[in-house]
Amino acid sequence: MRCLPRERWHAIPENASLNVAPTWLKWLLALWFGFAALTPAAASATDAMAGAWNYQIVQGDTLIGISAQLLERPDDWPILQKLNRIANPRRLPPGGTIRIPFDLLKKSAMVATVIFVRGRVTLSSTTADSNRPERPLALGDGVRSLDVVSTNDDASLSLRFVDGSRLMIGPASQVSVVRMLEIGRSALPDALFNVDHGSAEIHIVPNAGRRFELRTPAMNLGVRGTSFRVRVDAKGKAAGVEVLEGRVAAAAGRDQKVPVNAGFGTLAQAGQPIAPPRLLLPPPVLAASARLIEYLPMRFAWPSIPGAVAYRVQVLANTNDERLLLDGRFAQASAQFASLPDGSYRLRVRGIDTAGLEGLDTVQPFVLKAQPQAPLAVSPKPGATSVGAAARFEWAGVNDAKRYRLQIARDTEFADLVFDNAAISQTSQLVELAPGRYHWRLASIAETREGRDDAGPFGEAQTFEQRDLPPPLPLAEPLVGADGVRLRWDPPTTGRSVRLQIAEDADFRKMALDRTVSEASELLAELGPGRYYARARLVSADGLAGDFGPVQQFDVPLPPIAPWWALPLGWLLL
Repeated sequence: MRCLPRERWHAIPENASLNVAPTWLKWLLALWFGFAALTPAAASATDAMAGAWNYQIVQGDTLIGISAQLLERPDDWPILQKLNRIANPRRLPPGGTIRIPFDLLKKSAMVATVIFVRGRVTLSSTTADSNRPERPLALGDGVRSLDVVSTNDDASLSLRFVDGSRLMIGPASQVSVVRMLEIGRSALPDALFNVDHGSAEIHIVPNAGRRFELRTPAMNLGVRGTSFRVRVDAKGKAAGVEVLEGRVAAAAGRDQKVPVNAGFGTLAQAGQPIAPPRLLLPPPVLAASARLIEYLPMRFAWPSIPGAVAYRVQVLANTNDERLLLDGRFAQASAQFASLPDGSYRLRVRGIDTAGLEGLDTVQPFVLKAQPQAPLAVSPKPGATSVGAAARFEWAGVNDAKRYRLQIARDTEFADLVFDNAAISQTSQLVELAPGRYHWRLASIAETREGRDDAGPFGEAQTFEQRDLPPPLPLAEPLVGADGVRLRWDPPTTGRSVRLQIAEDADFRKMALDRTVSEASELLAELGPGRYYARARLVSADGLAGDFGPVQQFDVPLPPIAPWWALPLGWLLL
C-alpha cells in the first residue's frame, strides 16, 4: 500500500474525503489491522488464564467489588473485564464464573500446623535471621515459608494446611518449604516444597484453584486433588513417586512431562529422563486374627505378594489423618515391633517391587491390649506330670499387678473350665484335680487411677498331666518255713510292678534286700537268722511309685542243733 507523502497532507481540503481507496481494499485493511491488534491480546489472555482461579458469582456482585476484595491491586478490574469478556462490569449473572489469574490475587503468608510429631523433629530456616535458630518442633507449632524440617531415623511429622490438605514427613527425612502462601478470599494454598532426602506422603483436598508443587533433585511433581508418596535417596540423586489417588504431573527439565495415574509409579535419576510409569504391586491380604494383639513384641504376618522383594510395614494412630508411629522395611512377609502403649491403631502394609517402588496399601485397624503383662509361669513345667489329688501352680510376680487370674481347662480353647479364679493375691495356688490332661494360663489384674480393674491378656497356655499315686501296698503275714520266708500281696494290675524292701532295722537304714518283682509273692531263702522288717510299694511302668504299705516284722530262726550222740558218727563218716 502506498501512502501519501506527509507534506501533501496539508494540500487536502478540510472537507475532502480520505476514502480514496476502493471498497475491497478498505475491508482488507480493516481485517489486517483487526487481527494485528487482537492476536497479541489473545495470546496474553491465554497465557494469563493458564494459571487462574475460578470465582463463582453471587447475587449483588460487581466486578469492581470483587476486585476490591480479591485483587492485590483493585484498579486491575479492567484486566478481568477484558480477560473474561464482560460487557457490563456492574451487572454480573449469579452462578457464573470469573477466571482470575493467580498473579493478580491477594497473597498472604500461610502457616501449616503440626498435628502430630513423634521422636526428634527439628525446624531450621534458610534465611539469615539469627532469631530463628534450629529448634525441636512440637504439637501445635507452625511451619512457614523458608523453613526446613528434619526428622531423625525413628521420627515422623504430620502437617495440616488451611484447606485440610496434609503432608506427612517420614523418618530420616528433610523437607524445605520454598513457598507457602494463601491466595484470595478463600485462602487457597499456593505451596512449593523441596524433598531433599527421605520420604513424604501427601493428601491434597480436591480444589481446582490450588497450586501445590513438590520438587526433588530428580523430578518435579505438580498436583491438584490427589494422594501420593515420594521418596528421595540419602544422596539426593534418585527419586520415586507412587500415586494412590488422582494424577501427578511429573516433569524433568523443560521438555519431559510424564503424567502418572493412580495405581502407577515412576522413578527418576538426577539429570536423566523419567522412567515410564509402571503398575504398583497389589495390596496384601491381612488375616482377621491380627485385629487383636495381646502379646509383646507385636507380630504380624500375611501371604507373600508375587513380585515383592520386601515389604513396608507401618503402624499409625487410629485417626483420620496420617500419624506415623512405627515404620519398618522387612525382607519377609512378616513383621515384628517391640512395644506401644495399649490402644487402637492402624496397621498398613504394602509390597516393594524389584525397582524399589512401593505398592498399594492394605490398612487394617487393630487393638493392642498387652498390659499389664501376664505373669511368667513357673510350675508345672510344660509337659510335666503332677502327682496326687492336687496340683500346685506357681508363677513370677508382676510389678503393677494387684491380683492374678488362674484358669485350668480340659481343652485348649478353655471352654471346658475346671478352675477359674480372678482373686488370687499370692503367686501360687493349690488346686485339687482329678487325674487327666489339663491346660492352664495366667493373667495379671492391675488397677486404674479411678480404682477400676484393668485386666491384662492371658499368657501362653501350658499343658500338664495330673496323675494319682498308686495306692499303698499292704503285705500279708509272712510265712516262715524250712525253705525260707514267703512274702505275699495282692496281684499288681497290668503295667505295675512291686518294689520290695527288707531291712534289719525298723527305719530301713540297714537294708538287707531291695528288689522289684512282678509276681504276687516272693520266697526269700537267703536271709540268715534274725529279726527283719518288710515293706512294699506299687510302681507304674513310667516309674511313678506309690506309698509304702504297712511294715511287717518277722523272725528267721536259727537252724536246729544235732543231738550229742550223733557227733561220733559224724566223725566216722568224715
